[in-house]
Amino acid sequence: MSSEESAQDVSDVRSGDVRTRRAVEISIGEE
Repeated sequence: MSSEESAQDVSDVRSGDVRTRRAVEISIGEE
């Protein structure tokens, strides 16, 4: 089960990075 949890953590981190990048791009675009 630990391996599954690790996989979920990795996917969450990746999705979080994508959201952060989009947020940054939007902020720059607004400026």
